[in-house]
Amino acid sequence: MKKLLIEIQILLLVVFSFYSCMDEKGTNPDTNTEYGNYFPNTPGSDYKYEVTAVDSNGNALMGNRFITYDGDSLIDRTNYQIQLDTIEVSPFAIASLSFFRTTSTGVFYYFDTTGVRDLVPDSIKSSIDLQTEMRLFLFPFIPGNSWTVYRVSYDLNNQIGYNIVDFSAKYSVDETLQLNLNGTEKSIDTKKIDYLLTVQNDPETSPQNYEAAIWLADKIGIVKMEGDAAIPGILNGDGIILPDSAAVITQKLVEYNVN
Repeated sequence: MKKLLIEIQILLLVVFSFYSCMDEKGTNPDTNTEYGNYFPNTPGSDYKYEVTAVDSNGNALMGNRFITYDGDSLIDRTNYQIQLDTIEVSPFAIASLSFFRTTSTGVFYYFDTTGVRDLVPDSIKSSIDLQTEMRLFLFPFIPGNSWTVYRVSYDLNNQIGYNIVDFSAKYSVDETLQLNLNGTEKSIDTKKIDYLLTVQNDPETSPQNYEAAIWLADKIGIVKMEGDAAIPGILNGDGIILPDSAAVITQKLVEYNVN
């Protein structure tokens, strides 16, 4: 059912033509640590985003996305918070659930491995152990810090290996964004995180690359997301389903309430 909802979301935003186990270390090239609360996760907090999808022909589709944190769930003996996600693209409204947990070192989402398993060649499926969690953010933010979001690797001959899926992130820069939040125009200081997804089914073929970025504000959370249509769903733990059509999706926060 969840895979069907993901596919419908991609259809709404793209096809309509309007449109690792987590590495706890990462790389730390600088000691200028940035503390703060960049992912408020208090129950009852809610967010509304304006969503725009532009396809390769320049056609645009607009809608809204609503996120609410509500309750928790035990999955594989791990306690996760529940994220209720609704995308509205008139006259459609699609709701889905995601599951995440936060620690002092980051934010982790339960990851749907269905789409990833479809990317793995049948000949090596039995040799691949798919992780069911991905790291969205690595805390604290340190300039230039990078980390693995999710990775699927395969050893060809116990000496040479390659990554079927390599999803990485980097805290790249501080930026000030002009946003209209809760009806007021504001200058918001943000941390920009760059994401790169590389998919390579066969080591003899060229990899497919997809890019996106997230901007976060202290005591607010995610205020903007922009990038290839393949990535936004993945960042919620919805798994990897690559769309047939190229599109760029932008999500901008317009209303929020942090309890």
